[in-house]
Amino acid sequence: MQHHTVRLYSLLLMLLVSTALICSTWTFSAAVEGSKLPRITTTTMDYTPLFMHLAFTSVPTEMVVSFHTNDYDEKILGKPFVKYGKEDTLKIGAKVSWIGAVITQYGDVKHTGYDFNILMKDLEYQTKYYYQVGFLGSNVTSGVYNFHTRTDPRSIDSFETTVVMYGDQGTTNSKYAIAQVENFIHSFYNDKSAKNMFIYHLGDISYADDWPGILYQVIWARYLDMMSNIMPFVSYMTLPGNHEKGPKIPPYHSYEEGFVAYNHRFFMPLRNDSRFGHNMWHSFQHGPITFVSIDTETNFPHNFYPEYDFKGDQMKWLDETLSKIDRKVTPWVIVLGHRPIYTSKHGFSNAEGIPEGQAIIVQDAFEEILYKYHVDIATFGHVHSYQRTFPTYKLQVETKTNYHNLRYPIHIINGAGGCLEGITIFMHKYSPWSAKIFNEDEAYGILRTSYNPTTRVHKITFNLHAAKTNEIVDTVTITKDAY
Repeated sequence: MQHHTVRLYSLLLMLLVSTALICSTWTFSAAVEGSKLPRITTTTMDYTPLFMHLAFTSVPTEMVVSFHTNDYDEKILGKPFVKYGKEDTLKIGAKVSWIGAVITQYGDVKHTGYDFNILMKDLEYQTKYYYQVGFLGSNVTSGVYNFHTRTDPRSIDSFETTVVMYGDQGTTNSKYAIAQVENFIHSFYNDKSAKNMFIYHLGDISYADDWPGILYQVIWARYLDMMSNIMPFVSYMTLPGNHEKGPKIPPYHSYEEGFVAYNHRFFMPLRNDSRFGHNMWHSFQHGPITFVSIDTETNFPHNFYPEYDFKGDQMKWLDETLSKIDRKVTPWVIVLGHRPIYTSKHGFSNAEGIPEGQAIIVQDAFEEILYKYHVDIATFGHVHSYQRTFPTYKLQVETKTNYHNLRYPIHIINGAGGCLEGITIFMHKYSPWSAKIFNEDEAYGILRTSYNPTTRVHKITFNLHAAKTNEIVDTVTITKDAY
């Protein structure tokens, strides 16, 4: 949304190399812990499993593994499967799952490929698992990856949760943030007491639409390859942003429009629910938090893309979901979306901090329900910087000092994951509800929860890390009494 000169220069450079990119084979590297895999050269006729990534379901003993291939023929390959177990060779006690695997395709499959989603179930709590995907009728398999399951939701250990958060990340300007997150997730479990960690991407996932449309699938593939040492090892939860809508720079195929690539490449908790069947909104419990992901692009009054109407009533679902949360089970509620209500970016609010433009539309649709159900944190991306508010509702600040048993939500905006459009620079400095702005570097956040059984107090701490230095540049702690 900014730095148009840089963007134009980049697009001209892309056009110069686009012919070479689309006419050549695509070369991807798969970095897998404990495995020595060669670089894989794939063509549009290749069956090699690519871009493994994991996601939670609404059931705490389940995990979905998703992957992509450039080609697929069930008669040759058989059905897709995942083999998983607690031993790294997968030769002793491993399970094989293939029943109910979801295979999707769209448009010209020679251009878009195939996406596979397979359920791993009956997982044991707090256990390191190894897994491999492939096809039952052939010797085509991936490397062996691993992940850690969550703790038993009924145990006090479940009150400790760690979530890495960022939005607006693509193939350009993201190398430092990706490297820091990669290092964090692969060192996290070196501490034997560590538990319950995953990643949330707050929309605008690959920025494939900022490139010429003929490269749309190539850039999606490039981004997922850049994440190949992150996504296969930890649940990678996502939500849609405006850049997931589809390509916008001709030439491109019309079948790529309408959030199609996003809904095929990922598998969020309501994707397999017949009432919805997509990734546009969802919720799940993890540790002491209920996470509620909303769609700030479609399916609400005066939304930004009314031409795309996804199955289900989002606003009714949101009200029902928030109303049913048992705060004795999950004392914290975090709502996540893409477009923010509160940001000091020019065009989103005026110098007095009053929302304007698209921020008003989001505010009118969602702010009242955040307040009604005592949402603790509302976190968004879209603006390519970091900003945190004081606890705020309809421009009113509840407190600037004591963050215990708050009534208003704190808004955290972090669209500084690193993208082609660069950092947002032009921001009002004195919005009355603004507690902190950081727009000097790309950044990622780490949210941690804990519980003190003696005082019966729950705590959330959120730290923002600058991508280049990993320095903590903002921190906030919120506490509340147990219900």
